[in-house]
Amino acid sequence: MPPKGVRWAMKWYGDQLANNVETDLAEAWIDVGLTCEKNAKAELRKGHGVVTGTLRRSIHIEQPGYNWSGDDVTPQPGTPERGSKRIAPKRSGSKVTLLIGSGMNYAMGIEIGFGSFTGYHYLRNGWNKTKGQVLDIIKRRIQRKYGKKKK
Repeated sequence: MPPKGVRWAMKWYGDQLANNVETDLAEAWIDVGLTCEKNAKAELRKGHGVVTGTLRRSIHIEQPGYNWSGDDVTPQPGTPERGSKRIAPKRSGSKVTLLIGSGMNYAMGIEIGFGSFTGYHYLRNGWNKTKGQVLDIIKRRIQRKYGKKKK
């Protein structure tokens, strides 16, 4: 209790704290997206979905609403690497969203298959490898920013 006649004032930082948490989680979600991208690319290799490497180089993260068809190029060595970029997730309230994929016109056929080919499921497998790491990725991001607390 304050002494008689003394007034206490508190400044509310709740909104700032909530915004900081959302920003930190958005940054961590980028790390998750880039890890998923790396894992999906690792699923494609010579003899297993790779002829020129164009599909592998085309896998990247983007915000919802991205025009994937603009990424379609003729498969050949030396096509642009579209991945490894820190794309900010789309924020809607406290929800953050990122997409992973490829704009190559044949990408979905390699993912899910066609005819008697059952597909390589490179995106699905990349996510399955990543989802078990999500909490560790978030922890690493937070520890990098705030450091470990000394006891």
